[in-house]
Amino acid sequence: MLYFSPGHHKRAQVWQELGMPFWTLGDIMAMSIGEKIQRLSQTFGAFTTGALPSVIMLCALFVLLERVKAGMSKIGVALGIVLALAFVLLMKHSWRILPFDMILVYFAIIFGTLWGLFRFYRPSNPHLAYLFVKILLAFSLYSLLVAFTLQVGGLAARAKLCYALVLFLIVWWLYEEGLLMLGKNAKKLQIGILSLCVGWGIFVLAACIDARIKWEKMLESIALQKAQGKQEIIVDIKTFKSLYRGYGDWTNPGANPNEWPNTSYAHYFGVEKFIAK
Repeated sequence: MLYFSPGHHKRAQVWQELGMPFWTLGDIMAMSIGEKIQRLSQTFGAFTTGALPSVIMLCALFVLLERVKAGMSKIGVALGIVLALAFVLLMKHSWRILPFDMILVYFAIIFGTLWGLFRFYRPSNPHLAYLFVKILLAFSLYSLLVAFTLQVGGLAARAKLCYALVLFLIVWWLYEEGLLMLGKNAKKLQIGILSLCVGWGIFVLAACIDARIKWEKMLESIALQKAQGKQEIIVDIKTFKSLYRGYGDWTNPGANPNEWPNTSYAHYFGVEKFIAK
């Protein structure tokens, strides 16, 4: 949205016409310092419920694994896991319990921690120090991409590919280093990851097949209702629900036939009204 191409400009106009949250650069510049900080917090807060907490936890576990190999006590490891979990949970849910927003503070802590790890490993293990520099740069890129969404009220999951790729890069670097660190036990990690991938693939496939079956049943129901001369089609709203969260990323029809996308469904199926309930 920060680009000045005709397409982005037109889309911004449509967003404003539809009453969707959108701020022009002029709007942002006119905000007070407090309002700018609040807007930044809202922008970064929208990205704390996805894959980012998991990647942070993975980084923490990697550091703890390295510390275990260096002779860290079990108590220290347990404390590290508790602190990492507490940080991730606070980052995701502190807005529910605190009267003020801490999102920017959390991001600052992540930056500071990565820089601290680089400084810590630099004298004794330049290789790991280089790893954390790469992660720091990747996280900086991630944060910059998040900041680019300052003008909009949020992005759908389908529009977050670039963010996912940056996080995947961090995970891949940790994976490579983890294999080196585990040595002979690396194969167990590979088998575990492969099993998880296969399991996830089966789950997604099952969800897609289930959605297809429900869609075909809906088409049969629509055909039957149209054959009966009905111009107000009613379908089961469960048709548009799936256990796979990413499957229903697009807006689905609801109970109000006069709202989009119900109107588009009605037009597509050649009826006056389309209702899902």
